[in-house]
Amino acid sequence: MAPIMALIPNLQNYLDEFMFRFNRRKTPMAAFQKLLGPATIKIPVNYEKMALGASTG
Repeated sequence: MAPIMALIPNLQNYLDEFMFRFNRRKTPMAAFQKLLGPATIKIPVNYEKMALGASTG
């Protein structure tokens, strides 16, 4: 009998994806919060700082 990996070449990828989704099933917003979280904790910049500050180029 042939090994499973020979029958299904992408089995490990499928299992990795399944485990990733299974582990995150209770926190569907985790990726969204991870992406936008740092942007929400930055100190806002007022108009004067933007207008008079150095350009970032």
